[in-house]
Amino acid sequence: MNETIADAPSRAIWDALYTEENYAPIAPYTDIIAFLARSFTRDGHGRKVLEIGCGTGQNLLFAAWSMGFEVYGVDYSETAIARARALFQARGLGYGALEVTDAAHLAHPDGCFDAVFERGALQHNRLEAVRGIVAEMRRVLKPGGVICCSLAAEGHFLFGQGEHLGSGDFFNGEHDGTRHFFSRRDILDLFADFELSRWMLHSRQDVVGNRMVEQYHVVEARKPT
Repeated sequence: MNETIADAPSRAIWDALYTEENYAPIAPYTDIIAFLARSFTRDGHGRKVLEIGCGTGQNLLFAAWSMGFEVYGVDYSETAIARARALFQARGLGYGALEVTDAAHLAHPDGCFDAVFERGALQHNRLEAVRGIVAEMRRVLKPGGVICCSLAAEGHFLFGQGEHLGSGDFFNGEHDGTRHFFSRRDILDLFADFELSRWMLHSRQDVVGNRMVEQYHVVEARKPT
């Protein structure tokens, strides 16, 4: 398996997390569901969607069950994909494919998806690798297809912690391994070949502790026709 999108230490950290019985979200992320609802008027029937870094599949499960999408997912964790398949089986729902693969080298043909999205997965790579993954996401999108990405911003509380690997890249063994923190320039460069439709900066602040907890760029864009 190609190691270009997640170094071995990071992969080991995530496999260990997904092995824990009580780890992994059980509800879909609202920003992903809102993105799909805005893009397809809540009706996904006849539409194919791909999630990069799908984890245990809670976003895809909701998209298939409640919205009617034909769903596909990739993740570099074998444990996560095994749990995702088991989740669909337990609910009696079908899926297009759930695969352990390198997101920088997708097996899907050009222009086959109506939407490609990720939620906090791309950031767990160095910026150079992120560029390759976004290029693949664009390749497999249909002309006019839509993309959504949630990317850690420089205001995130973990920015600057751990081993500095290069501009915006850090390795923190206590917090999910490799992570890139995205500047506004990074976002503009990454999505230069798309038509930006929505760009929000989402922040969560611990008011009692008077500190920023998380900060993310949430970007929605369309592949030109």
